[in-house]
Amino acid sequence: MTFERPLRVLHAGCMSELAVGVVRQLEFEQEAASAAGLCWTSRLFVGEPCDSSVCIQSSVPSSKRVRFRRDYYRWLRVTAAEHDVVVLRYAFHDPWQLHFLATAESPVFLVHHTLEEAELARASGRVGRLKLALERLLGPHALRRARGIIAVTDEILRHQLARRGRRAAPPTHVFPNGVLWNAAAPPSSSPKVPTFLFVSS
Repeated sequence: MTFERPLRVLHAGCMSELAVGVVRQLEFEQEAASAAGLCWTSRLFVGEPCDSSVCIQSSVPSSKRVRFRRDYYRWLRVTAAEHDVVVLRYAFHDPWQLHFLATAESPVFLVHHTLEEAELARASGRVGRLKLALERLLGPHALRRARGIIAVTDEILRHQLARRGRRAAPPTHVFPNGVLWNAAAPPSSSPKVPTFLFVSS
């Protein structure tokens, strides 16, 4: 592909329950991309009020799960058409995601933040087992339809490639979560004891 204009990238995701950490990470990403002069748009589709420029609030509450997911993919299809590449936050056991991957006009790269099957396996009960079974069925097909795979760690990336089966590996990339560090001026003299910053959630 050759572009005479800057490549337009959409990084999109959907969350039925708002996670402040995800919103902040996308805000950092958007600010960094804008500062670098990239045509990069980070958006999170949500079903509840969110005071952030990266959030797109659905007219359907996330409690109405089927209608909410349909509304997300309607928005995603329209927005993706305005971009050259879609970087899509992977959704667990989601048949609408598989359909979007099969019909999207722009190339779609999936972003994985966890080991999905291992996470779902921790859930107990019939619903938990059903979600795991659906993920084992739908996940490999979604991975095979993606133009490329992005993961936040090497371990997660290796896991996704293994789930694809014995096929030629697509383009891959490790893209860790990050923060914008707006540090004040460094101290005039270095302390004898090093200072560490630990971030967790």
